[in-house]
Amino acid sequence: MINVLTNDLLFYNGIAQLLKPAGAKVHHSATDNIESTSLSHKTSLIIIDMHGLLYNLEEMLATVKVLTEKYPYAKVMIVANRINKVTKNTLHKFNKTMSVVTAESFFNYCITRFSQKNKFSPKNPLGNEQTALTKREIQVLKYVATGKSLKTISRVTNLNEKTISYYKCSIMRKYGCTNMVEFKMLMEELGYHSF
Repeated sequence: MINVLTNDLLFYNGIAQLLKPAGAKVHHSATDNIESTSLSHKTSLIIIDMHGLLYNLEEMLATVKVLTEKYPYAKVMIVANRINKVTKNTLHKFNKTMSVVTAESFFNYCITRFSQKNKFSPKNPLGNEQTALTKREIQVLKYVATGKSLKTISRVTNLNEKTISYYKCSIMRKYGCTNMVEFKMLMEELGYHSF
């Protein structure tokens, strides 16, 4: 059984239609509180639509943690409209068993896989784990993205302002941002819209 977590019915219907030839049972779950989600214990795959649920990076990590604890035998796949190497590596760093793919590559794979007799596995190059964000960088990212000043973040995290600035620069470097405009666009891409 495959469960699709999304608030986007077009996304769900697309997956259901793509997996129909394979005879897979596909169920839809839409919720704002993943902990209250009741999936079948027969679930073998959980597909999470990162943008359809309007999750930011931190919320996605928390969701994956809850789901893997509740359903340890189910595989988790995150599908995102846009995903770059750093985000993919960060998600994979905290849960090595899940797959992280773009919506385009996922749908292309399904079309190819279920429209032909040949069998192959999708390539999922994860690159270098050094490009993944650390737990501390994710924590700093959350506060920076909400518009908190370095001084405020310093008080909340018990870190020096220069350390906070270092983490911010490290995040920008890993994502390839050269200025604050690019950094703001990155925050929006990661789901932090209050920057």
